[in-house]
Amino acid sequence: PLGVFALLAQTFASQGFAAFPPLASYVVAAVAAMALHVAGTYALLLKLAGLSVQRFAAKIRTVMAFAFSTSSSNATIPVTLETLENALGVRNRVAAFVVPLGATVNMDGTAIMQGAATVFIANAYGIDLSLGDLVTVVATATLASIGTAGGPGAGLLMVALVLNQVGLPGEGV
Repeated sequence: PLGVFALLAQTFASQGFAAFPPLASYVVAAVAAMALHVAGTYALLLKLAGLSVQRFAAKIRTVMAFAFSTSSSNATIPVTLETLENALGVRNRVAAFVVPLGATVNMDGTAIMQGAATVFIANAYGIDLSLGDLVTVVATATLASIGTAGGPGAGLLMVALVLNQVGLPGEGV
């Protein structure tokens, strides 16, 4: 938090509050995309599996709170395993295989953040991205999120890879 504060203080000291609206639009866009993903994609998958969205959400509340507070997929694994086995009745053999795999490969929030950050950085530099560039951003962010470590802030490092694929400067990170 202190490092982020220092970076933001430096930005606002050099650019003034004119830097706030674009930064706020990035945050709103990323959070809205993640909320839409959770409310749309995950809700649809739960319905297709015949599970109640409300019941499922109530049972994984602890997992979600822990994941939010640690910002780490890997740190959440033990809590997720316990919740799946005890609250949702998933067999240990299944949970022990699926949860670590999902924590490593299914990093949707990271992919969304990387895509939104790339578009934000392109706008900050005044560079228009073509439709082909946007498709490249989606594909690269998805692949980069799969290869991203499950620790806090690791996805931010992979943004440079996504930027590079569409010719944006890595300094934008």
